[in-house]
Amino acid sequence: MRRFQMVPAAFTVRRKSTIYNPQIYNRHTSPILINPIIHCSYMKVRLQKAIADSGLCSRRKAESLIIEGLVTVNGRTAKLGESVNSDVDTIEVNGKPISSKAKVYYILNKPPGYECTLDSTTGNKLVTELIPTSVRIFPVGRLDMESRGLLILTNDGDFANRVIHPSSSVEKEYLVSVSGKLKETALEQLRAGIMLDGTPTKPCRVEIVQIDKSGTIMSFIIHEGRKRQIRRMLESLGFIVTDLKRVRVGGITLGDLKEGRSRKLTKNEIHSLNMLRLDAATLRSADERR
Repeated sequence: MRRFQMVPAAFTVRRKSTIYNPQIYNRHTSPILINPIIHCSYMKVRLQKAIADSGLCSRRKAESLIIEGLVTVNGRTAKLGESVNSDVDTIEVNGKPISSKAKVYYILNKPPGYECTLDSTTGNKLVTELIPTSVRIFPVGRLDMESRGLLILTNDGDFANRVIHPSSSVEKEYLVSVSGKLKETALEQLRAGIMLDGTPTKPCRVEIVQIDKSGTIMSFIIHEGRKRQIRRMLESLGFIVTDLKRVRVGGITLGDLKEGRSRKLTKNEIHSLNMLRLDAATLRSADERR
């Protein structure tokens, strides 16, 4: 009598995909968990993501490096789109291996006079100099040199991309001071959108916080991050920004963090930004089904 080998109930083949049942397929029976090196294909990610996750650069920059032939995997020139396991494969960029360091997330109350770049060619001070860590981190988005306030820095390229990607629609709130007094017509123009570089800015929330002899202080809440966006919006209406401070990104605020000081983000704060992306995507999917 011919014997047939039983197929583990943990896997059901459906359209050539593998469905995992965690109640049956556990650490005692899993060949992946018993010998993870043999089954390392289950832990592979796109090469550009592995490079970005190392904190070396953004995913888009990583793609450019791969296309330029500056990335090798196990000694051979890598190809865009291939998958790797950074715990097993040797990945080098410009001849230097990337590291799989633990992810770190900081919030900084940026003072004016610091650049949000990794390498300054002008000799200006860099925001990374204000963070007490030896890990190579980079800013999530930017504040121009004259601006101040909340800035997130990390070595997690995937997280950074989720926060700053236009589809995330993460709110960013600023306190903006200008010389002169804004009339309601100017406020309505700002709220509706200002033409910059041939395309209008997205609708935003603008409210007057204070008006005195020195000028006007406003609260700006925007969902995009064009270069010097708020300054250019106001300049197009004839107003000069005298102070610009970011006070909130998503649900994260400066609180009592003093200017020039930093702290690590809490797990709840990191989770809140990840969930904002999920909520935005869910809402967009719902809109598309209507």
